[in-house]
Amino acid sequence: MFLPDGSKVAAVDAMSELWTGKPPGNPCPKINSLKLSDGDGRVATGAVVHALLDASSVDDAPITVTWELHSDQFQYQVAAESAGAVEFPEAIIKASDKEVELKMPPDGGGYRLYAYVRTAHNGSAVANLSLYVDGPPPKPKAQKVALPFVVFGPNQSDAPYAPSGWVGNFAAVGYAGDCTTQPRSGKTCLKLEYRAPGDWGGIVWQNPANDWGDKSGGFNLTGAKQLTFWARGEDGGEKVDFSYGGIRPDKPFPDSSDGKVGVELTTEWKQYALDLTGKDLSCIKSGFGWSARGTAKPVTFYLDDIRYE
Repeated sequence: MFLPDGSKVAAVDAMSELWTGKPPGNPCPKINSLKLSDGDGRVATGAVVHALLDASSVDDAPITVTWELHSDQFQYQVAAESAGAVEFPEAIIKASDKEVELKMPPDGGGYRLYAYVRTAHNGSAVANLSLYVDGPPPKPKAQKVALPFVVFGPNQSDAPYAPSGWVGNFAAVGYAGDCTTQPRSGKTCLKLEYRAPGDWGGIVWQNPANDWGDKSGGFNLTGAKQLTFWARGEDGGEKVDFSYGGIRPDKPFPDSSDGKVGVELTTEWKQYALDLTGKDLSCIKSGFGWSARGTAKPVTFYLDDIRYE
């Protein structure tokens, strides 16, 4: 009954007249038709589309028309999903109260053209046209998050990345996510092991879990200057490589960057960092990882407070 800006539509006038028995003093405008000048609405990327509007006020009051082009999924799991549709103001080339000319975006998929008609007395009407651009759909963008962004830390109820990417000789990899042996902060830390005398193994923290670039996901960590973590070895001298990113561009959904640092651990907690200066962090799906090579005895170490800062 009301548009997001608070202006009423004709349903309010109808309810008012039914309730009072009198027609409203400032009726809403009327849209007689909204149509394309040519075609059925299925066009190529970058095509110029022309639409015609026939609208007027009931009492000859002046009207203003606003045109908007939005993305349209056509199908939604829940009604609220449609509320976040992307708008494309740059697509509007020329517009008046009777027609609009727009250039369709370069990405394929569904779009919807809206015509909002308003009067000075808070009355409004809206109509829309469905359009479809033939072409590859845009790749989903990673969710932008606030910094610092915690991969693992004390009192963390919902970890953004899952330690699901077990790599190398993963049968020799050990993981304990709730180790209580001398945590640096909080009540627990991570205990990691590589038990084989040869070869190598490790774990990658992934979003989504168990994905190596075939699904959309990850996080936009733009603005982070370093990836920091605290680590200590069981006996000291453990050599471990720590990393982030690594899914290559030949996959449909790669990491936008990667980096690695090799350290030799001591028995005391120490903070380490990967420098992120100048890195493209717009989509990091592999948030953190480690790998170790086999030695004469198992490589056992502990991690805590992993975060992007």
